[in-house]
Amino acid sequence: MEVEQWEREGLVQYEEDETLIMEEVETEGEPEQDAVVAPPDTEVSKEGSPEMPAEVRPLIQRYKEVFPRELPSGLPPLRGIEHHIDLVPGSVLPNRPAYRSDPTATKELQSQIEELMSKGFVRESLSPCAVPALLVPKKDGTWRMCLDSRAINNITIKYRFPIPRLDDMLDELSGAMIFSKIDLRQGYHQVRIREGDEWKTAFKTKHGLYEWLVMPFGLSNAPSTFMRLMTEVLRPCLGKFAVVYFDDILVYSSRGLRVDRDKVAAIQSWPTPKNGQHKLSHRHAKWVEYLQSFTFSNKYKEGKQNVVADALSRRHSLLSTMGTRVLGFEFMKEMYKKDPDFSEEWITQFEGHRIPGNKYLLQDGFLFQGNKLCVPRGSYRDLLIREIHSGGLGGHFGVQKTLDILQEQFHWPKMMGDLTPSFIAEK
Repeated sequence: MEVEQWEREGLVQYEEDETLIMEEVETEGEPEQDAVVAPPDTEVSKEGSPEMPAEVRPLIQRYKEVFPRELPSGLPPLRGIEHHIDLVPGSVLPNRPAYRSDPTATKELQSQIEELMSKGFVRESLSPCAVPALLVPKKDGTWRMCLDSRAINNITIKYRFPIPRLDDMLDELSGAMIFSKIDLRQGYHQVRIREGDEWKTAFKTKHGLYEWLVMPFGLSNAPSTFMRLMTEVLRPCLGKFAVVYFDDILVYSSRGLRVDRDKVAAIQSWPTPKNGQHKLSHRHAKWVEYLQSFTFSNKYKEGKQNVVADALSRRHSLLSTMGTRVLGFEFMKEMYKKDPDFSEEWITQFEGHRIPGNKYLLQDGFLFQGNKLCVPRGSYRDLLIREIHSGGLGGHFGVQKTLDILQEQFHWPKMMGDLTPSFIAEK
């Protein structure tokens, strides 16, 4: 096999303490600038990207097989965790026609398929079922091949490997001071399809029928399989100095940072002000003199004893989390103006009117009811329900539990009506 040949030639090494599975989930192909550390001979880019620190180079050079410029072609090794596709007994196999496309898109789609075949990820198929393939635009203006796998997903038995909850991972980081983030590259393509299940991944284009030998995007249970693999590979590290959420690995340390002694000495040598009170009124000067007779210290008060500051920090934390997790979150501000549920309250707060007893307020352009973010009608509500019910924030809870988690941080009218059992089942 090609993998065995690579091992003999020393091109790859699969050791438990040195292997990383590289992937870029958002955009396949070339990684983002901060996703993968380049080899030590990398030059400074034309855009002015900083050169790799000298302290890091020996470490990267030592483990250079972990950071290759190009991943090797061919199937990944069997790691004991393959993607299973178990169909509901008695289901009718789907056979969807290929989507229509213009000649340019057809040529691009076939080019990507041929590239996948050259890498050994895809092969021609004689499967009795098939779903259509299509192209979707990426951020950089190029195209990504995707599969409309809804038909096969509808008859696939769902498995529920636990997805980490965000609040649990944040608890693990308590006390940490130093952080390093790693984005993986092509991780899904490092997971093999279980032997005998390849025909269930078949997809169709104008030029033929093909099937996957590695795990593609869009299949039901694919996130669970990938999370299971990442947990198994990083098990010795989890809870000690690393947390993992799909393709994101965060390495942390609780060791403190060393201060610059010269700067500390400069602060200590500052002269004591002697003429400050001459600029104060006699009354203020007397108060300053009186207060200087006391020793003060700053202490954080939680809960009801510190309602204003605590609420402010909670709202700021929620906005920061949503800004990093929800694509286009800033556009929510524009939706308040015409939203049937919140437009009146938003305009009132925006114009600076204060109504006694009103629990609504604006922070950074977002409308809050107390500490709860008001969510206007539209896709944002659906996204939150999906994420909390079956995504990384919740872990497949029922209607009541999903509602309880939503109501902790979000608010909109008739929330329970959006969480009917049938809606949850569809998600």
